[in-house]
Amino acid sequence: MDAASRRRRLGHEIKLDGYRLQLRVAEGNATLKTRKGLDWTHKFPQVARVAQSLPDCIIDGEVCALNERGVPDFAALQAALASGDSKNLVSLHSIYCLRKPRTCADCR
Repeated sequence: MDAASRRRRLGHEIKLDGYRLQLRVAEGNATLKTRKGLDWTHKFPQVARVAQSLPDCIIDGEVCALNERGVPDFAALQAALASGDSKNLVSLHSIYCLRKPRTCADCR
């Protein structure tokens, strides 16, 4: 970050080739919501299943399909959604932890 950016306190955000979703975990129940509030948990059940073990939190992130080199591949994500099988392609990349429990050491 250059000096001008530091003085202005500018924020920078990575844009990955995926879908921006909000992961909400409450009492062991995980849901994935779009920006418009649509429930997309059924589209990415493996992400929700893994997230159930997290403490209560809200995480703003991006769901991506990664190719064999580990690079986001939007076409692969769309193909996985169209086929209904995204289990081997999808990962959630956390952008912001919006709400954390007091015991969440990883978010501090």
